[in-house]
Amino acid sequence: MDESLCPICGDVVPTPLLKLHIQLEKSLIREMREANPEWFDGNRICAKCIDEYKRKHQRIREEAREIRAKAESLVEEFNFDNPDIDTEDDN
Repeated sequence: MDESLCPICGDVVPTPLLKLHIQLEKSLIREMREANPEWFDGNRICAKCIDEYKRKHQRIREEAREIRAKAESLVEEFNFDNPDIDTEDDN
C-alpha cells in the first residue's frame, strides 16, 4: 500500500487515509486554538495544558493506527488488491 508523509505531524500514513488523517490533525489544532487562543498569539504555552492535548492527540493517533491495521488486515484477507479477482458487478 502506498504511504504518504503528513505535512502537519510528519507521520507516515497510507495514502488512501492521508486526507482523513490531515482532517483529524486540523481538528485537533482547531480545538486547541478555540480553547486556548492565547497560545497562538505568541504567549507562552502552559506545559501542563499542552501535555494534556498531546495525550489526547496520541490516543486519537493510536485509534487511527488500530483502524488502519484492521483495514489492512481486511484487504489482505479478502485480497482486494488482486487484479485477477473480478470485483465489477456484472448486472
